[in-house]
Amino acid sequence: MLKIFKHEMHKALHDRRTAWTVVGLSLFSFFLQLGFRFTGGNPLARMGRRLEIDPELLLNSINSTRLIMNATYYVILPVLAAMIFAGQFAGEKSSGTLWGILSRPVSRLSLYGAKFIVSSVTLLGVMLFFVGFTLIVGCVLFGTHDFLASPRIFDLMRGGGGGVLSFEEGVWRLFVSACLLSFLLLPTGMIAFWCGLFFKQTHTAMATALLVFFGCYVVQGLGDIDFLPLFQAIRPYLFTTAMESWIYVFYTETAWEEILPRAVVLLVYVVGLYIAGAIHLCYSDLGD
Repeated sequence: MLKIFKHEMHKALHDRRTAWTVVGLSLFSFFLQLGFRFTGGNPLARMGRRLEIDPELLLNSINSTRLIMNATYYVILPVLAAMIFAGQFAGEKSSGTLWGILSRPVSRLSLYGAKFIVSSVTLLGVMLFFVGFTLIVGCVLFGTHDFLASPRIFDLMRGGGGGVLSFEEGVWRLFVSACLLSFLLLPTGMIAFWCGLFFKQTHTAMATALLVFFGCYVVQGLGDIDFLPLFQAIRPYLFTTAMESWIYVFYTETAWEEILPRAVVLLVYVVGLYIAGAIHLCYSDLGD
C-alpha cells in the first residue's frame, strides 16, 4: 500500500494540469486583490461608505481573502475537485496504463485507496496554497488589521455584523476554513472519482460529476420556494446544502453546532460513494 501511495503521489506532484490550475487560481486571486485595493467602487469599499464604519474593518486582508474564497467556491473549486479525482482512473484508462498497473501484484482495493488518499491530499494542498497565497497578497496590499466578523460579508449590509476579531484570529479561521472547504468538496470529487470508472476520458467523468453537482445546487435553490414542498423536504439532505457550513467559521464565536451536523451529512456521502466505487472496481472487467 505504501509503495503504491508513493507512486501515485509522485504522479500527482508531476501532474501539469494541477500545476496550471494552481497558477490560474493564483493569478485570479492576485488580480482580484488588486481590484479591491485600487478600485474605489469595489463592494467592500462601497459597503464601508454605506455603513459609515472604519473602512479597515471591512477592506482588509482577511475579508478580501474570504470574499475571493466565496467567489470561487461554487464555480472554480468544484471544477478543481472534479478534475483532481476524475483523472485518477479515467486518466489511466485513456492512456492505457490501468490494466498494466493491475497486472502487477497490486490489489484493486489498495490501488483504489491509494488514489483516494492522494487525491484528497492534493486537494487539501491546493486549497491551503490558494488561501495562503491570497492572504499573503492581501497582507501586502492591505496590511494586517482587525476585521469585522460576519457569517457572510454582505450580511453586514443588513445589520448582520458581529464583533471585531484580531488579525491573528482571522488567520487561524482562514486555515480552518481551508481544511473544511477541502472536506466539503470531497462529495463532488468522489462522484468524479466513481465516474472515472465508467468513462475512459477525464473530461467526460468531470462533466458528469459537475452535472450532478450543479443539478443538486438547482434542486437546493428550488427548496427555497414555498409552494414546492417536495424540494423543501429534500433540500436539507443534499450535499450542496451541507457545503455551506464553512461560512459558520466566521461567526464571532465559531458555530460548531451548525458545522458538525452538516459535516456528518457530507461524511455519509463520502463513505457511501467510496464504498460504491470500491465495489464497482472490484467487480469490473477492466480488460478492455
